[in-house]
Amino acid sequence: MPPPGVARATLLLTKAAVGATITALPAVCSRLGWPAAVLVLASVALAAAVSTDIVLDAARAAGGGGSYGAALAAALPPHAQPRARAALAAATLAFGWGMTCVYTILVADLVGPGGERTGRSVARVGFSVARVGFSVALTLLLAPLSAPRAISASAVAAALGMSAIGLWCVASVALCGVAAAAGRLHPLSVSGTAPVTPSALARAFATALNGYVIHMTAPAIAADCGLRDAPRASHAARAAVAAATALYSTVSLATNALFGASTVQEDAVRNFSAGALAGLVPARIAAPAAAAVRAAVAACMVASYPLMHWAARDALLGMVWRGGAEQGGEAEQGGEAPLLGERRAPSPTDAASPRALVTATCILCTAATSVAVAWPDSGDAIAVVGGTAGAVVALFLPAALAGAAGRRGTAAALAAAGCVAVAGVAVGGGGG
Repeated sequence: MPPPGVARATLLLTKAAVGATITALPAVCSRLGWPAAVLVLASVALAAAVSTDIVLDAARAAGGGGSYGAALAAALPPHAQPRARAALAAATLAFGWGMTCVYTILVADLVGPGGERTGRSVARVGFSVARVGFSVALTLLLAPLSAPRAISASAVAAALGMSAIGLWCVASVALCGVAAAAGRLHPLSVSGTAPVTPSALARAFATALNGYVIHMTAPAIAADCGLRDAPRASHAARAAVAAATALYSTVSLATNALFGASTVQEDAVRNFSAGALAGLVPARIAAPAAAAVRAAVAACMVASYPLMHWAARDALLGMVWRGGAEQGGEAEQGGEAPLLGERRAPSPTDAASPRALVTATCILCTAATSVAVAWPDSGDAIAVVGGTAGAVVALFLPAALAGAAGRRGTAAALAAAGCVAVAGVAVGGGGG
């Protein structure tokens, strides 16, 4: 496990970025074709890197505190602060809880009774008693995993999750080598399996955005990992965005090369079935290989809970917290801007009692499990959460911070990107 510093911060931020989206992007890339898919991935990554830098700079100017809310309070006019902070809290809660819901759906699909989903009809007739029982057990498992007070305490889970997803990447590339030797590798599509239209690009942008919403945890991770200056925190954030982009591209490229047009499914892991792999590897290892892929992705999803849940829980506690507003920043203190790792006032999570932390954890996990039981379509959930709450956290509010700092061009570009993400949901959902 890397010690506190840039390495640990990069690990945590990368794991915050790499989650459910990695199962949806291969289908998006297959639909668009690779030139358009590269354009979408590059534009989302660039927007994420720029906007995360803005949030970290604003957090430092506000007195650090590991708080996105403090940055808003210090940067915006007094009359705009309550609305902006309420929007941040609501969007962070929606995104963190929504991703927890998506992870529950995917893990239930991967390792729950019956394995794969049986389709939308499941929502109408209800899950089996065994499936509901599995979801309840998953909630009980995740409650203690998501309980740490300090976000950096999730480093072990993040390392396990990244190891699992790394194994999936390596296995996918190795399977591509096997398929190429057997003459079964599919050529990558340039035109895609669906027309490339502005609405299709918007849908793809909304899906990809989910994988880059690290803004709500970046200031807290930087503070907890001892990054006491903004440049080092920015380096960690940029490295995390680059690593996430490399992982997304590798898995999408390999999955498209292995399965071709059949990659067009809302969950790419479903392509890695024993039947599909039987044509690529010896029959005796097809079933174990398929099980290993599913187990690796399930482990990655479970490891994603603590980071997303921490942000959602902090936002939930912030809505009822009476600990007072964060103390002001550079302008109010009349001195040099403090270092990023220095906290001026406790966050809601810092100030909460153990009982409050456990209660908030159980509320969020139970709510996510309940929705997962009633709404088995993870593709729709990813689209709605990424194109709405994700756009607020990663694009619209950083645009407001950039505007307050005098970066008008950057603010306009981020606001336009946010409108594209929202449009992606409006025209048919991120996964489409």
